[in-house]
Amino acid sequence: MNDERPDYLPAEVWRVYGELRARGAIEAPTYRVPVLRLLGLHPEAPDGMARTWRALQRQIAAAGRPAWAASDWRLLFELLWTLPESFDRGAYSALKRARELAPRIAALARDLSRALQEYADLAERHSLAIPLEGLGGFELIESAGKHQGEPASGAFEDRCLPFFGFSVPRRVDVNYLPAPARMAEALGLAFDGFEPAASEQLTGYANAAEVSQQRAIISHFEDRWGWYQGANRPDLMPPSVIAARFDIGATDLARILTALFGFPFSRESVNYARGERAKNRKD
Repeated sequence: MNDERPDYLPAEVWRVYGELRARGAIEAPTYRVPVLRLLGLHPEAPDGMARTWRALQRQIAAAGRPAWAASDWRLLFELLWTLPESFDRGAYSALKRARELAPRIAALARDLSRALQEYADLAERHSLAIPLEGLGGFELIESAGKHQGEPASGAFEDRCLPFFGFSVPRRVDVNYLPAPARMAEALGLAFDGFEPAASEQLTGYANAAEVSQQRAIISHFEDRWGWYQGANRPDLMPPSVIAARFDIGATDLARILTALFGFPFSRESVNYARGERAKNRKD
């Protein structure tokens, strides 16, 4: 591949691309091919990628900042080449399943807490056998650690107890650790009424089953684009976010997304998705 920068690519974008290549960050085909298409360097790159990069530079200049900071170009390129990785195709089904699991966990944990407490009471009154893990928090947590492959001797005291607020390992009263029944009760309370929600960057498509993949991808781009521009981050100022405020046109965004995701987007599909997004936000 020619290592000379095409004239339509900003120097800083080319520099970042070189850094990614040097450290092997884009060697995997899932990264390399989309990045090459994005830069217009792959045979399957959408027609007009050079025009899109030139349009971005014109729009930036028209936004009132003739000399865009190098850090801004780096941020823009980061946003674009990581877009497929940050798009969660399973967001809707995962959110739906989490909303099914939360009340189930709450109910099971409450039942477990009551059963553990009842068993402990019976064992105490009638001298019945009970596993140590069922009585003491120390034994339960240490046993769980061992089942995960932790070294048996001293590992819990050395590595875990400080996180419970104990500053001197092996010199603590482990009876102060919570009982298993109380742990289960706390777990039940945590999930009782808890409503799983998608992160801010996934809400555009995680909450709607009927959103097509194209619309979901476009919505995801719009959310990330707004975040990077600082539209929803008044606490941040350049160079932490992209400084110049401008819109990427439908034709240019269609080319960018076609390059990144490997299937065709059109100007019409971008405009439709943007219109639906604006309508839903008004509603």
